[in-house]
Amino acid sequence: MPKAKPRSRKTRSELRENNQQGVQPLHQQVLQRRARQSPPDVQPPVQPPVIEQQPAVQPFFVDIQQPVQPPVSQSLVHQPTSVNFQPPVIVQQPAVQPFLVDVQQPVQHQLLNVQPPMHQHGQPQHEQPQSVERRQLSDGPLQVYIVGSSIIKYAEQHAKNTVGQHLGLNRYKIFLNWKGVSSLKVENALSAIEELVQHNSPDIIVIHCGGNNVGSTPLGQLMFSLRSLLNELFQKYSFALIVFSQILPRLKWRYERNHNSLELARKRINNSISTKIVKKGGALIKYPEIVEESQALFRRDQVHLSSLGNDIFLHTLQGALYKFCHNNDVVSFPDVSEVGPWLAM
Repeated sequence: MPKAKPRSRKTRSELRENNQQGVQPLHQQVLQRRARQSPPDVQPPVQPPVIEQQPAVQPFFVDIQQPVQPPVSQSLVHQPTSVNFQPPVIVQQPAVQPFLVDVQQPVQHQLLNVQPPMHQHGQPQHEQPQSVERRQLSDGPLQVYIVGSSIIKYAEQHAKNTVGQHLGLNRYKIFLNWKGVSSLKVENALSAIEELVQHNSPDIIVIHCGGNNVGSTPLGQLMFSLRSLLNELFQKYSFALIVFSQILPRLKWRYERNHNSLELARKRINNSISTKIVKKGGALIKYPEIVEESQALFRRDQVHLSSLGNDIFLHTLQGALYKFCHNNDVVSFPDVSEVGPWLAM
């Protein structure tokens, strides 16, 4: 195997001469040779971003001696023309006359066609409904027939044990006839009245029923039955004054599931029937002192009246009959302002 030629070593002096002659060193020659074989990626020159120059902002100075004029578009500028300025016309209002009231003369109110405020059940508030002329009662002896449920039955018994059957009205020639039927309902009231009256000629008929129907008869059907009963009474006993005694409250209603709903139904029945009977020329009796909050007015059965409750019931009935017989203009008792003791016996 032939021997390799030994590499010649150049002296420092020879390297120095090569540098002076422009001969590149060996490592630089190798780098240039590699560069020629694989040229590097040439990137495009990066251009600096273009910065737009904004116009210089002119400072806004206001001359405090001159008012600032807003800029006006050129399209809105018109040639100055002579305009005759006319001052606005001021219409003089007439002087308001003061409203002086002569204290010596009553103030006359102007009549306005304004309907009275209506109750949610259809009856005007704080006003009695317009009614036809009430039947005129004679000055002679008057026969009063009182028909109703067990409320009337126990009231008759209490009256006979205290002030008497006629409630002391017999000295005014007013005589009372009672008929109380336990568990009386509206559909049986007409037969009970006919049985009591028979062939007599009553001057006043007082009907007290409907409480035993509350809770067992639908509200609409009960109102229809009461209106039908009143129509038959007005038709059959046209010569008599028909009086409706309003349904009393109870602490507990028969077949009740919701006490408040039945109490509301009772009030609706009283309002509706009272309006109808007054419009047809009858009268009505209210019992504002008998309320369910006063539990002492009821018996233990929470339905019928106690001794105190019967006293109030008979007192109201007595005052109503006296008013109806002596004042033909009264169609409702009691009035809000009418409270007082029993009549002298």
